Amino acid sequence: MPLVILYYKSGLYGKGAVKKVKIIIKNYLKKTKKCIIIIVVRYILFKSLLSSVLCIIMAFCVCACLEPILVKEFLENPEIQDMIKVKLQYFPSDIKAGNQKITGLNLEKYYLVETLNETGSSNDPRNFKFVKTDGTLGGLLSDVNKVTGGEVKGLNNKLFYSIWEAAPLKGEFLVYNLDGDEVPDGTPSEEYVIEDEDIVLNLPAPILENYYLDLSQFFTSEPQVVKRGINSATVEFLTNADSDYIIKLEGEGTTTEYIFYDAANPPVEKDSKSFKVLKVAIGSKGELILSILFDIKDGKAKLNPSTLTFSQSDLNIKTINIENFNDFSSLEWIVGGDENTAITSNSFSIDFNENSSYNNGLNAKGKHYITVVGIINTVPYSAILEIVIED
Repeated sequence: MPLVILYYKSGLYGKGAVKKVKIIIKNYLKKTKKCIIIIVVRYILFKSLLSSVLCIIMAFCVCACLEPILVKEFLENPEIQDMIKVKLQYFPSDIKAGNQKITGLNLEKYYLVETLNETGSSNDPRNFKFVKTDGTLGGLLSDVNKVTGGEVKGLNNKLFYSIWEAAPLKGEFLVYNLDGDEVPDGTPSEEYVIEDEDIVLNLPAPILENYYLDLSQFFTSEPQVVKRGINSATVEFLTNADSDYIIKLEGEGTTTEYIFYDAANPPVEKDSKSFKVLKVAIGSKGELILSILFDIKDGKAKLNPSTLTFSQSDLNIKTINIENFNDFSSLEWIVGGDENTAITSNSFSIDFNENSSYNNGLNAKGKHYITVVGIINTVPYSAILEIVIED
């Protein structure tokens, strides 16, 4: 069915409107094969618009029925919206071009965008910007964050864009665990290897005060670094260490994402080697919470979890709490079925710093069993907790 567009005021979005309308209409015709007639209301644009669409009017002016709509309605048609969008050059497979925006961003990732010219070229490092929480672009790495709306907005449909997501940093990580004011001296405490994508660098609770990470094997020039987590901030490299690429990590019980950008070597085409992310999870010496639940059908308490596994090399005190202790008038812990070991308390601790003969042998390698007895209205409920001690 033929279409009549009433074009009024100064056009689409100001300057260059006629050219934009002409391109949109041509694309629409190719896709839908529909007849389009354009009527211009606004004498000041009549000449320019008429010259742009005369060939289209003459080709499709023989029509029996007309459906007049406004330009605004025409442009809001989903078929037309699909044609009005930014141009993408390099981008992940799940990213899509939209009208003045880029959509399909993963809410759990960080993104870098390069703005190119109308021909898709650029050599200005200032054109690389980071996607902020609200989907706008910022020129500093400290601006980067996960995008709440899943899209980059405020873009120009005339221009080309490339977009990269921060790739997981993987390989061999050199980690130092040092006291107080000590600095890394070239002899790392541990080496950890990450080979797969999206794997977390898991570190046990530090024995000494601080963790440090050497990044010299990953970058050819000093990258910028920011961290996102309990303490979001810019990260500085140590200046008094034997390597120029060592950073101090967060403390125990934290999970932090470190985002790296090597501005001296910006991404080229699909390569994102200069834009990386590393998630580091550091264990805690704090309490483990054990939830005890009741199954009325069999009249017995069930522990969730019913098995806890520890490493004997993790020299820390592990405290197991009963989360819903207020449900009981008393709680008792019996090790290995020996009543002489009974302890009445809301919690139970295993001290791995002690000799294996202490704590009733609970820090010795192997499997151990604790009976947890809870009293409710003088009625005892009991369940077995399995403790597994590994190397």
